[in-house]
Amino acid sequence: MYRRFLLLAGVLAALLAPAAPAAAVPTGSGLRTVLIVLVDWPASPTTPAAPPDRTTPTMFRDFVNVDMNQWYQEASYGWFGGWTASAVGWLRIPAPAMDANGTCGPTFNGDVASRGEAAALANGVTPSSYAVVMYYFSTVRPCSWAGTHLRGTNTVLINGSMTPRTVVHELGHTLGLGHGNARTCTDPAGQPVAFSATCQDIEYGDFHNAMGRMNPGNFSVIQKSDLGWLGGRQQTAGPLGGTYTLRMLETSAPGVQALRIEDGADVFWLEYRRSVGVDKVLPTWSVGGVLVHHEVPPFGSYLLDMTPGSGLGLSDAPLPLGATWFNPLGNMGVTVTMMTSTQVQLTVHSRLRLVPDVVGLPTSMAVSALGSAGLVATQTLVADPTCDDVGLVVSQSPPPGTAAPPGTAVALTIATRPPPPYRCP
Repeated sequence: MYRRFLLLAGVLAALLAPAAPAAAVPTGSGLRTVLIVLVDWPASPTTPAAPPDRTTPTMFRDFVNVDMNQWYQEASYGWFGGWTASAVGWLRIPAPAMDANGTCGPTFNGDVASRGEAAALANGVTPSSYAVVMYYFSTVRPCSWAGTHLRGTNTVLINGSMTPRTVVHELGHTLGLGHGNARTCTDPAGQPVAFSATCQDIEYGDFHNAMGRMNPGNFSVIQKSDLGWLGGRQQTAGPLGGTYTLRMLETSAPGVQALRIEDGADVFWLEYRRSVGVDKVLPTWSVGGVLVHHEVPPFGSYLLDMTPGSGLGLSDAPLPLGATWFNPLGNMGVTVTMMTSTQVQLTVHSRLRLVPDVVGLPTSMAVSALGSAGLVATQTLVADPTCDDVGLVVSQSPPPGTAAPPGTAVALTIATRPPPPYRCP
């Protein structure tokens, strides 16, 4: 099974052309208009012909208005209004030019879009009045992608692939989503670990995610949060940890479905999936635990492999029941303590310590209290002209209640008698 996965991953990695990330913003609840233009062209000396295939404007329009709306309604828990599509075609255009290396790159893409727009205008349709414009053509073999989003525009090209995998992905780009990526990491000895300072990024590597490869599964919770779809469904773990329950990501019922853990400079998001709903495309062995994504501001979502060294790569990325993972670069960790068909329970661990309030205490007591909390005291002496607080702590930094790593130095200001010739009252 895994060898088959690797083969499919290698083939499908080339099906989606890279698109520059654009910051996603909340979608709101309104409908977004989509124009679908089916175009065909004759062969040229450098470009193969793209004759009409069996796809019709009505078929593609209904695919977006029904199938895509159903997917986006479920994935957004009803927050997003969805798409309302119109379609026209087939429209004959001059053959687009291939790029210099014989591939479908910026030259080819720009020609399809500009010539498709001209053909639409000639037929009384104004593409610029739509939120999204899709140009569909029958499969052109030199194009290594099934769909691509033209950078900085509302334009999408579809290369003979009227499928959920392709269209969900490209519509996601028009909402500002980047790719569903992954990270594989190693420790200083070169051994695989879930996370470290030495990681290799894999574009499209999150195959659970429609913005990654292979499957039109749910967007990650990072992406759903960016789109404004997790109102009341996400929670941030406290700095001292605790116990949290996550409902499966696919349920529409209210409840927490995303846990966010802030750990120093790093932010991790946890989610629990099942092979149901829009995630029914995911094999059961790929959703047997909690997925952990690393957030890379401002809009990066990177799946981490929580079973490094298993030999199965990212296909068994979830953190399984009973397993514990600690961030080696921070102070937080998590254990999956309970799992049912609909929810998981997580224990979030923290090495952080609350800084106690030692202001007003004698120096020896303050130092002892900080030591008991796993912290270290440093002292600065300041003359007290009133002599009211001599020998006491008059200020501290960090302030009381701060969550700090073990061994953190807490700076104490200690009041002392003023030097001669001044005398205390």
